Order: sequence, then C-alpha cells, then structure tokens
Amino acid sequence: MLDTNSFEISNGGNSYSVSISSVSGILAKSTAESKIVRFHMTSRLAKTFFNLRDPHYMYSEADGYLERKQKVSVLQVMLCGNDEFLVEYLDVE
Repeated sequence: MLDTNSFEISNGGNSYSVSISSVSGILAKSTAESKIVRFHMTSRLAKTFFNLRDPHYMYSEADGYLERKQKVSVLQVMLCGNDEFLVEYLDVE
C-alpha cells in the first residue's frame, strides 16, 4: 500500500483538504486554484520559492518596468531530471 499524507490548507478564508500519495512518483494537482511550475534548483525562482521566512516570486507588469512580489504557499515538490523542480503552489494574498 502506498504511503498517503492528508492535511488541510487555509488560504485567505478558503480551506482545502489535500491527500497525497507521497511515494507514487506522480505530481497530481491537488486543488483547482493551484499552479504548477518547473525551474532549475539553482535559479532565482528556487531561492525565492523556498525562502523559509518569506516564500514568494517576483514578476513584472506588462510594461516590464515594475517588479512585483507575489507570496506563495508551496503544496508539493518533485525533483526531476537535470536538477529541476516541479512545484505545485498557491498564490497567497
């Protein structure tokens, strides 16, 4: 039998119950509001996503001049080939 972990997440008044099969080798999207992104483990994105005190990413508006900070809650991480992460996350308001 596969090892399954269950937990609850609260995000801006919304609560989610998540059950994950932690040894299946499959990253399954756990909620409709989550996003999945892939990046290298030494990238700027990795350093900000996995910041223990303030997990976030930076993005530019359409004009490209003003950088904005978006806080995140990381739900799942999978290590892929070529030292890349596949990460499921929620934007936190």
